[in-house]
Amino acid sequence: MIITIATLNVFYGILLTVTHGADIFSLPDWFNEGVEFIFHTNTDGTPYAINFQIISLVLSFVFTWILLNKCNIGRQIYAMGGNPDAAQRVGFNVFKLNILVYCYMGILAGIASLVQAQLVQSVSPTALVGRELDVVAAVVIGGASLSGGSGTVMGTILGLALIAILQNGLVLMGVSSYWSLFSTGIVIIGAMVMMAKESKKRRQISMNGAAA
Repeated sequence: MIITIATLNVFYGILLTVTHGADIFSLPDWFNEGVEFIFHTNTDGTPYAINFQIISLVLSFVFTWILLNKCNIGRQIYAMGGNPDAAQRVGFNVFKLNILVYCYMGILAGIASLVQAQLVQSVSPTALVGRELDVVAAVVIGGASLSGGSGTVMGTILGLALIAILQNGLVLMGVSSYWSLFSTGIVIIGAMVMMAKESKKRRQISMNGAAA
């Protein structure tokens, strides 16, 4: 986690140096219009459509679920996350698995940048800065372990939905946006406490079983 945050700051500094922090607003018309799938039109002629953001989100979740649950490479990734030494000893190429995971996450980050640019109709090097906490909160609340080896796509979806509902709910209630980070942090702490208790309980059960 520390290395991830450190490299994030390194590349962010390079990005600001290269772009001089300038925003881009002159995007192609076809990109600004986006992609929509109209699935219903009511009697008034009002169309109901699924936009590019939702399509990208669903496809990313579906493909990731297939990769982790229906492919042999997914089992190897789980094994590497749980115990890299054991995974290497049974014959998994840990280095190539790490490269695959980081490349896949890079592709998803690229898709996310396109989604963000199409949504706000501009490109900004400072967009989404500081949203790392929301990402960590979504996966942790969804049951993923920061030490690796556990976590599901469905859990991440539920964690993401909880964060979105929490933040939007605070806005609808008229609560200051500054409390959004506070509430997200409290949720992460609560999730970590629950995970620690569950892990402790599992260790105790394992030790009792070994003693018996």
